[in-house]
Amino acid sequence: MNWLRRSHGQVTGQPLPAQPVIVAVHLSSRHDLATAEQCLSRMGRKTYRMSEPRGTRQHAHVEAREHLSEGRTVVMAPEGLRSWAGQIHRLEVEVARLALATGVLVVPAHVSDGNLVLGRPVDLSRHTDTPHSYAVLRAATDDIALALCDLTGLTYQDYPAVRGDLRPRPLIWLSRVRRQRRDRKKRRQFEQERLWQESTLDAEELAREEEKARLAAQLQARKASLADRLAEHGIHPGK
Repeated sequence: MNWLRRSHGQVTGQPLPAQPVIVAVHLSSRHDLATAEQCLSRMGRKTYRMSEPRGTRQHAHVEAREHLSEGRTVVMAPEGLRSWAGQIHRLEVEVARLALATGVLVVPAHVSDGNLVLGRPVDLSRHTDTPHSYAVLRAATDDIALALCDLTGLTYQDYPAVRGDLRPRPLIWLSRVRRQRRDRKKRRQFEQERLWQESTLDAEELAREEEKARLAAQLQARKASLADRLAEHGIHPGK
């Protein structure tokens, strides 16, 4: 954790409201959430980092509501994961559900050069009187996503960050395709060798059966010839 001790980031951009708020941080690095929490703590704000490792989603939601009621600032990454592609991905509706349940503002933010840059707070009160269905939560979440796009200047991609992070880079994709081709070639060669071996065994078995049939036919012909010669001399074996 030496990088935390070396960080002396400040809070820049728009002023942070005095009342409890939710700070929605876009992750461009895996340390951004901790950096944002530290920057807010340096300016005297009591914070609570909302993340999955603290427990289940429902438990984290209840904890976040308690901390907001106590006057703390909730810091969260609504995209869930960082994006190496430099894009804003689809946000989880949990940020809108928490904001509508508590009536607080959502402040878009991102970390730049060790500083926490804040955007204009997003007021979701226009969705308060509407039943909080998934469609309403998604619409409110999209408002926050647009605020993050305006703040960071990044484009919005309507799919989760995990899909963006798992999307293969060109070199990785090329090496993967080559490896798959090699594997398919090996499987074809193995299948051809197996078929050749099976065909060879079948041919040998058929040759053995044909040899047995030929010998049996020769033996039967000899027996018939011997019986005819004996019959000519009046000899009838078995009588």
